[in-house]
Amino acid sequence: MIDTLEAPIVDPRESEQHSSSDDRNNLHRSTLRLVAEQARKEFVPTDEEQAAGAEFDPAKARAWRIAENHVAELKHSLTNSKVPLDEFLAAYTSKLAETFFSETQAREQARIAELELENETQARQLANLRAALAEAQRGEQEARADEATKKAETATQLAFEDALTGLKNRRQFMGDLERLAPNSAVSLLAIDGDNMKIINDTFSHYSGDKYLQGIADTLRTVIRSGDTAYRLGGDEFMILLRDADPEEAETIARRIQEEIKDHLIDRISRRIDADKFEFKQRKAIAEQTGQPIPDEEIDTSILSADSLTASIGISSRPEGNFVSPMELTKQADTALYNAKYDRNSVRRHGEKAMYTVGMRMPTK
Repeated sequence: MIDTLEAPIVDPRESEQHSSSDDRNNLHRSTLRLVAEQARKEFVPTDEEQAAGAEFDPAKARAWRIAENHVAELKHSLTNSKVPLDEFLAAYTSKLAETFFSETQAREQARIAELELENETQARQLANLRAALAEAQRGEQEARADEATKKAETATQLAFEDALTGLKNRRQFMGDLERLAPNSAVSLLAIDGDNMKIINDTFSHYSGDKYLQGIADTLRTVIRSGDTAYRLGGDEFMILLRDADPEEAETIARRIQEEIKDHLIDRISRRIDADKFEFKQRKAIAEQTGQPIPDEEIDTSILSADSLTASIGISSRPEGNFVSPMELTKQADTALYNAKYDRNSVRRHGEKAMYTVGMRMPTK
């Protein structure tokens, strides 16, 4: 190896003072030793530098090993052909520069390739991130659209549906009447709960709400497919019977009365049981979360009522005859007014109450 040459190091500037063959050989060997040491200093950290934390560069180490080979070849050439020292130094320097440049270039090319790979990876990651962000934005937009749709549906529901009973409200009723074909057959049932005021006063307003909900449940059970039940306000209900003549309308009205008489209490009871279950859940959640425990009680007093009834008035428009929606509604209200004289009864438009008008006013 070059760094094991034993000749003493001499200054190359003294080379011109040596003329003998031995001196020249000693000079060549000393010069090789000097150049080798300089090359090692260039490429390999010293022990002190390594102790100080200098890194050992693999590329420089490769350059050093290649340079050693070049020096060995130049040594052989110099010894045999007695190449002048200046030519030797120029050749060695050229070889050393070429080796170091090749190694440095290869290292730079590898670094460039590594950077390109990193850039490509980062580009893919950025593309994936943008795709994920776009997907999240689409999902958020869809969620917002769904939320807006639900809010619109809720607003529409509140605008055309009764909050207490879930039936359609007066606004929906008037709109449905206006949309009927002018000469189509249709009947209206105007329904009013009997003794609503007494129920509220004797039991409670909660009991009155359950009573109204029970009636609504009854109407849903009885009406035909295609018919619509409405709560107009208070204890006033209306049913729109499409393609129904007066006889069919009266049949449906009497079925409603029978259902109210036989099953209204049961339906109210189911409503109260549902409230009890909901109250039990809210109480359990309050106990678990440390919130104030509700102290409300479910009023069941209405279940002791002897009888719960309703009165019904009927108006009809035969097919081919024109009666305005407003007039048809007025006729149903008049028939209901007559039915309430007798209470728990059914009256068609034009039928008078069994009691003489003026003897007793209809009551709630």
